[in-house]
Amino acid sequence: MPVIQNVSSTDQLDWLLTEAHRVPVWIFKHSLACGVSGHALSEFKRFVDALDADDPAHFALVEIQQTPGISAEVAERTGVRHESPQLIFLRNGAVVWEASHWAIKRKSLEKAQDQNVNRAFGAEREGAT
Repeated sequence: MPVIQNVSSTDQLDWLLTEAHRVPVWIFKHSLACGVSGHALSEFKRFVDALDADDPAHFALVEIQQTPGISAEVAERTGVRHESPQLIFLRNGAVVWEASHWAIKRKSLEKAQDQNVNRAFGAEREGAT
């Protein structure tokens, strides 16, 4: 299964945002002091755990109490107003989906992936033939 990596430096964030031009990137902003955030993180983990081990996407976790500067940088560089918990999905270098609080559910993540990766990949393959 894919790994969720902690992001604690601007170098790591720079790398993720660069990678988002090449592969899908999911960034989860987590509050260590919030029960809703804990539930949303569980949903995110269930989603990631169900993926194939060779899924090319990157999965990131920003713990906002530990790295408030990184959390603010994510908001500034993606253009998505900060909330917590929050999940931001990037593809081709742009935000294609985001959710916060109780909207972060495994089913909604699967739907976002299907609409923004699986269908797009199929369309790209059809255009290549």
